Amino acid sequence: MASQIDVTQPPDGNPTCAGTRNNFVIASSEITALQALSGSQGPAGPPPNITLGPTATLGPGSNATASLTGTTPNYTLTFGIPQGAPGTGGGIPGVSIGNTPTAGQTIVATATNAALWQTPTAPPSTGVTFPIRGTNTAAQAQPTGSLLQLANADGTSTQAQIDSSGGGVSTLELRNIGATMATPSVPATNTQLGFFRALGWTGTALGGGFEIQVVTSPTTAWTTASNGTVVQFNTCADGEATRSRKGFIGNLGGWVFGNATNGDMGLGTMNIAGGLFVNGVSFQNWIMANFQVNVPAGSTTGTLVYTGP
Repeated sequence: MASQIDVTQPPDGNPTCAGTRNNFVIASSEITALQALSGSQGPAGPPPNITLGPTATLGPGSNATASLTGTTPNYTLTFGIPQGAPGTGGGIPGVSIGNTPTAGQTIVATATNAALWQTPTAPPSTGVTFPIRGTNTAAQAQPTGSLLQLANADGTSTQAQIDSSGGGVSTLELRNIGATMATPSVPATNTQLGFFRALGWTGTALGGGFEIQVVTSPTTAWTTASNGTVVQFNTCADGEATRSRKGFIGNLGGWVFGNATNGDMGLGTMNIAGGLFVNGVSFQNWIMANFQVNVPAGSTTGTLVYTGP
């Protein structure tokens, strides 16, 4: 910027102002000289060290924020990102979940078009329960410990369907974690790993004896190299109210029917207590009635010939 001093003022020839005029001339000259000077370039400053700070979640509808704080060369960059507004239109048509489930609480659901979701008057267990009862509000109470109940309208079959595609496999898996979820342990021998059962109404209650049951159990204390397992088939005979084992597939792979002596005889074998029957006839009597052995005179060997119908 050029000097704004007017060296023509005061007018030349005025003895009273001559000294002042000379000072203006000198000052103007010095200012012009100073303006011509330029300093040398200073040393390069240190490169900035930028650290990403925590990202804050802001309320829905807020403006995103960014701030840079610190002193040379260390800076912190922080962001504030607004949370999205709650979505609409998702879930099952006509159904809205009323609250977030916690332990000891039943999920409360309401439907705007029909009573598609029903809940018992009090949680039947200490876990979170989710009964799905279609339009049937009179479904039986859930057993203690149940987390899910499915019930359809009277006269309508109730189905649970698991689909997969593209090479995927539909799986229903029952797992026994042992001691606690946080600290798993090896299941004890002969404990139930999981089972399928079918019940019916006994006249006063749903079959307390679990009339049909398929159970899986370990046959030894499991290790990473040994997981012996047995599958048992338990039913109730006429006149019984408590199920009992009627057969099993042993850990060696043999099939055992009844309480046959020595149990599992190995892979591919059948051990049958009480005998084998063909059309209601014991296998031994059926063989005798339908086969004969022909031994030629003077021979120690013969042939088995079928003589039945």
